[in-house]
Amino acid sequence: MDITIAAVIVTFNRKELLLKNIEMCFSQQREIDKIIIIDNHSEDGTRTYIFNKISKANLDKIDYVYLEKNIGGAGGFAYGVKYAMERTYDYIWLMDDDGYPFNKMTLQNLVYFLEKQELLKRPVWLNSLVCCNDTDLSFGIFINNHIVSKRASIDVEFVMNTANPFNGTLLSKELVKAIGLPREDYFIKGDEKEYLSRAQKEHIDIYTICNSLYYHPTPRREKGSFSIFGKKIENNVEAGWKEYYNVRNTCLNNQLYSDSWLYNSVRFYLGRVLKILIYSNKKIETLKLCTIGFAHAILKKTGIIYLPGNKKAV
Repeated sequence: MDITIAAVIVTFNRKELLLKNIEMCFSQQREIDKIIIIDNHSEDGTRTYIFNKISKANLDKIDYVYLEKNIGGAGGFAYGVKYAMERTYDYIWLMDDDGYPFNKMTLQNLVYFLEKQELLKRPVWLNSLVCCNDTDLSFGIFINNHIVSKRASIDVEFVMNTANPFNGTLLSKELVKAIGLPREDYFIKGDEKEYLSRAQKEHIDIYTICNSLYYHPTPRREKGSFSIFGKKIENNVEAGWKEYYNVRNTCLNNQLYSDSWLYNSVRFYLGRVLKILIYSNKKIETLKLCTIGFAHAILKKTGIIYLPGNKKAV
């Protein structure tokens, strides 16, 4: 049967990376019906750059939505899914601006799986296998009770009930109808994990398709990591405002989906405190924002609270 697919790409000030993503989307063997770009108020001339680079023959396949203000990745995905649902696309393919389909078969292999497993017109979540190169996975994937980080270690067609969300994530409109939109009130960080946990809680069919590959760079790590009693302490400390959302939204997700949410939240918070004390160049300010994030999680306070530069939102 014929189905319609819209890609939703959320972007902010990454015009060269966004162009690569768009070009790879247009190269897919299974053509995309529409590319919906949600621009979070970029200030680097993204729109002009993209429309000057894209072939005129493809311009009618792009809906470019320039937002009046930056509502974060969470807000961008919520807006994009809502936009696609209002236009009645059957499937919505979610991705960031710094990733892209790994090859021309990325989308086709997702559609093959839908048809083979007779999943059409059902609430379903399909994810590509997210890679940073030909051999390594960007984030790893949970298989048989451990994290697999190498493609060569995977000998199955698909993995059930797990995914690297919003990186080549194909959602059916029936899924969105069943569990709602992604949460816009997270601003950044944790919204994709919350959506995956929500789908899992509702027993939605979730598959990572291992022959559908999607590129995403590995998470950035600063130099200086070391080990304590055999446990590696990675230097992944970010700016204070990002640490606020990291702690707040992770601990909010624990409240929503973890039976031992308080224990897990305290443990996560203390882990961030330790890393900030070891690595941060602005320890006091970053610890303050991290602690406020933990308190807001306990109080279930969400929304846009801090902005880049550790400025409080008006």
